Amino acid sequence: MKKLFDPTKKILEKRDNSRKHNLEIEKKIWKKITELEEKDVITSNKQISIKFTNIELNNISQVRFGRVVDTNVKTIFRLNKNDYSLKDIKDIDLNILKDYISKLLRTDKEIQIRCCTEPNKQGLDENLQIDMLNEELNTLDYTVHGDVGDIFVSKDGITTEKKGLSKRIDSYILKKNLKPNLDNIKNSELTFIGYQKFILVAGGHQNHQINDSCDFIKDSNKYCEKFDDNKFFYALIDGYEGEKKTVKIKNEIKYNDRIFAGNTFDVIEWVKEKINNA
Repeated sequence: MKKLFDPTKKILEKRDNSRKHNLEIEKKIWKKITELEEKDVITSNKQISIKFTNIELNNISQVRFGRVVDTNVKTIFRLNKNDYSLKDIKDIDLNILKDYISKLLRTDKEIQIRCCTEPNKQGLDENLQIDMLNEELNTLDYTVHGDVGDIFVSKDGITTEKKGLSKRIDSYILKKNLKPNLDNIKNSELTFIGYQKFILVAGGHQNHQINDSCDFIKDSNKYCEKFDDNKFFYALIDGYEGEKKTVKIKNEIKYNDRIFAGNTFDVIEWVKEKINNA
């Protein structure tokens, strides 16, 4: 079957656009940090923080502003503590923070963009995977939902307590009229339960993600061994390294009629077939 789109390419393009957007917003925050005065900050026995009642944020959320301050304070201590003669993170005062941020504002855009929030830390990859699934499956009267809290799969069924090897479920595909709660996930006519990852390059953390996906398949096997019902399970793996390692995940599948592993496009085609044959 002809591949209609490349999930990895779409995710990387979205990352690039999001990274540029993050830089645009965070440069405004950086500039605001350089304008802060002592009355605008709180110095505690932990680390410097912002007294938001004293400053005008100009449509920037307090949460984002505070996170940027927190991230840069931690970066200073992690990478530049010798430059500023720091013994503890609480030694970072407003003058040090402003000095560091001022230097950041004077650097080239190519360097600045590496210092703003990484899109993959904002859940962008998984959200785009869900968007791509929905674009194709909504026409079949199904909706893909993201993480709805602590719900796990194991030989004991679909539960709110971890009883197997795998971490909590990442996504659910249900009829459009059903809300993504535990009762509907357990009792609906046809349910697809997924574990999602985007693995771009090889590395230690990435190996853990592959192993986590294998654990999800193992728990799905145990579920299918005990429960003969309308539940289907998928490990959705995008990214250059992830797609290369998908064969390892597929080798764990014992119930090929109910469990699948592949990239976003492959999962869409598999789910479509199951829905059309139901």
